[in-house]
Amino acid sequence: MNKVKSKSICLFDCNGREFELKATYPISICEPQGMCYVETERHGGILVLTSYFEHVIQAAVLETQKIIWKQEGEIGGTLCQPDGITTDGSSRLFIADNGNHRILVLKADTGCVLQTILVPDLEGMAGLAWCTIMPHLAVRHKGSDLKCKITYLNV
Repeated sequence: MNKVKSKSICLFDCNGREFELKATYPISICEPQGMCYVETERHGGILVLTSYFEHVIQAAVLETQKIIWKQEGEIGGTLCQPDGITTDGSSRLFIADNGNHRILVLKADTGCVLQTILVPDLEGMAGLAWCTIMPHLAVRHKGSDLKCKITYLNV
């Protein structure tokens, strides 16, 4: 059996009932909350991670394991508690920046901010999903009343 390195993402292949470890990818953030795979023209497949407690978003090329961009924050309107992450399939990333009550739209291969969507009435965003049937971003809200509220944004 292969040993798995600490602080790594493991990629498994399922063949029937058994899982075979295909690769491990070292990560430099302690507790990733969100994870998203994106195909880009420039780099091929990349893995993007968010860390809520470290206020970090990081993207690495799967084939080489090289970190291609990283954004850090918590000060002056930069990242604060990034959590949920999704993609629309066209190399755009949507990241729930909870502490700043906004959604950041980033270019997947460079990490450049394409758009900022302010969502001021949120208690927190519990998740993001891209709806392919009707091209909207679905935002699931955290609520103190345990009810699930979903808002659809046209972006």
